[in-house]
Amino acid sequence: RMEGKPVWKILSQATPQHIVDLIDFTYLTDCISKEEALQILEKNRSELDRREKNLVDTGVPAYTTAVGWLGYSDEKIRRLSRQFLDEGFTDFKIKVGGNIGDDIRRCETIRESIGWQNNLMVDA
Repeated sequence: RMEGKPVWKILSQATPQHIVDLIDFTYLTDCISKEEALQILEKNRSELDRREKNLVDTGVPAYTTAVGWLGYSDEKIRRLSRQFLDEGFTDFKIKVGGNIGDDIRRCETIRESIGWQNNLMVDA
């Protein structure tokens, strides 16, 4: 916010070394080392302009979790689903892990509200 830019723009202007320096690799090194991450970022730097143009042209994909928190009534789920559909969201995420019957009912309520052409994700 201080720079008046979206996070993706700030990151796109950062050097590969700066990006790697921002990451805590403590729990990542069994999959990728700091050096490997730096190599990947440096190798793909030439794609930056094309990828930025794509972001500007198509936007940043996003999903909402606001429709499916535990404890929401079916009416609130329907209302929020309509609201976020109207705002252009096509990906919806629901939190489950309470009562299995309630979880199923809430998933069905969201699915009925957003249709099958949109994505429903489940977070346990």
